[in-house]
Amino acid sequence: MEEAMPCEELPEKIIPYDVGTRWNSTYQMLKESLESRKQIQRFMVVEAMGIPLFTAKDWDQLRQLKDILAKFDEFTRLVSKSGPQLSLSIALIS
Repeated sequence: MEEAMPCEELPEKIIPYDVGTRWNSTYQMLKESLESRKQIQRFMVVEAMGIPLFTAKDWDQLRQLKDILAKFDEFTRLVSKSGPQLSLSIALIS
């Protein structure tokens, strides 16, 4: 990866891994990956050893999935705040 970035003068980026026990890690991974599209594409050209490049359709599907998961991430953060959440709980039960 380090060899691929200087060619395009792109900053290095560490993309978080998906964690099976936390679905919102998938959201974070997709978000960071989409923000690092140029770096990923460059890496695939230089280092991927035959792995096919992502198509525009692939990137669009990843963006759509990220957009869907964004609402779940937003709600998870809202209900995970410390402090009274009774008003939210009642809305969920109704």
